[in-house]
Amino acid sequence: MTDAAKTEDCLKLTTYFGERQRVEGRFLADAQLDLFGKGQIATSVLLRGAEGFGLKHHLRSDRLLSLSEDLPMVSVAVDTRPQIDAVLEELRVVQ
Repeated sequence: MTDAAKTEDCLKLTTYFGERQRVEGRFLADAQLDLFGKGQIATSVLLRGAEGFGLKHHLRSDRLLSLSEDLPMVSVAVDTRPQIDAVLEELRVVQ
């Protein structure tokens, strides 16, 4: 974590999407994590749901293979406002 992130107020950027969502031929999850790494975000995490409702509000679960094709994902990034703002601008371009 940078010294600035230790002393300044930080922001949390949370995005919700489906596991199979793609952007420019690759999974959105991979693109986001690469972006967070490139932007040197202090903290980031990617969470994959075991069960949830997708964009079309259909139940998805990893218990049944036929339903596990598009589980919910959440990415969270935390850093100072300038760092988050910079990543957010690039994230808008990627999506």
